[in-house]
Amino acid sequence: TVRMTTQETIRNIPVRGLQNILALEAGVVQQGGNLYVRGGRSGEVAYFVDGATATNPLFNTQSVGIIQEALEEIQLQSGGYTAEFGGANSGIARATVRTGGNEFKATLDYQTDDFAAPGNQFLSTSSFGYRNAVLTVSGPLPYDVKFFLAGQHNFLRNRQAMWLEPFKFENLVTDELGARPVGTPLPGPVELKRNHLYNNWQEENSLQGTILVPFDRIKLRFTGNYSTNELPLANDWPNTLANYFRQDRTLRQTTDSYFAGLRATHVLGSHTFYEIGISY
Repeated sequence: TVRMTTQETIRNIPVRGLQNILALEAGVVQQGGNLYVRGGRSGEVAYFVDGATATNPLFNTQSVGIIQEALEEIQLQSGGYTAEFGGANSGIARATVRTGGNEFKATLDYQTDDFAAPGNQFLSTSSFGYRNAVLTVSGPLPYDVKFFLAGQHNFLRNRQAMWLEPFKFENLVTDELGARPVGTPLPGPVELKRNHLYNNWQEENSLQGTILVPFDRIKLRFTGNYSTNELPLANDWPNTLANYFRQDRTLRQTTDSYFAGLRATHVLGSHTFYEIGISY
């Protein structure tokens, strides 16, 4: 069974993310950040981007994120597969990145809920500081070369959405469970605002694109992707209370991801062709 989602449909779907889109298909369930296809177990879905594997070999999870505006189509294969694909028992998720056309085009998309300061509300709801901006540029280059480039900035001021009643406690002292003497005054008041966890942000920046180089009977297609993700650790609930007075000593995690794929398609005749691909 092959289910296909094209760019026209992707553009109108009110969710973002490859896995969130796949979860809308019949027989697919997303739970705890994992996809389950037709009753399969976690880690039984293989991911491909432009024909190159994009599966984390340690955890069998998606290792290459694709900007939604850069997706040309998504194919979800379940059941049996052709010899071209493998390494999964439940399903194959194939993503194809867009290519440029004969005219220069540029698009800009910006989404946000950042209409209220932390602790305040806008239209009776809290803001989590969500900002997502996507810029795409595509078109022709000399020698009939086509390019497509997409950049995305994503920021979340509070990455753990939860209901939290505001509170503020002053003149607190230590108890017998800490390393300091009992009764030692804390450095200051302990205060958390409504539905907001302090220093619990996340920022991700991505850049990806394709270059298509046609020859007489050979077509070269290069796909590249770079993304960096940064976030502070140990500030989720309830760890934010334990680290309230030591924010300058909490760890910060930065993850850089690279992906590159080159595929050559050689057409031998009206019914025969072969492809050679290499990816990193």
